[in-house]
Amino acid sequence: MARRKGRRPGRRAKPKAKSTEQSARHRPGLPPPHVGRPVRGCTCLCCQMHRKLNRLAARDAALGQLYDYHGGKGSVQVGATATQALRDALGAT
Repeated sequence: MARRKGRRPGRRAKPKAKSTEQSARHRPGLPPPHVGRPVRGCTCLCCQMHRKLNRLAARDAALGQLYDYHGGKGSVQVGATATQALRDALGAT
């Protein structure tokens, strides 16, 4: 009996991330392609930088949500050798 090709049993397929990139057509309400947003499949420097900036913005948003989730209060802790003037300036306890 021939062995069937395909996924191995017990393995799940990884979900594919949806791309936010669009075609090179200019659409009303969107920034122009290559200049204001990346174009799907384009490897020009502008599109590469837009992709990088989009990744950084997504990373920063995720870090902000994580910070809010863990209840970041914005407190400052200083060492024992810090002067009182530094403590007052930073609002440290």
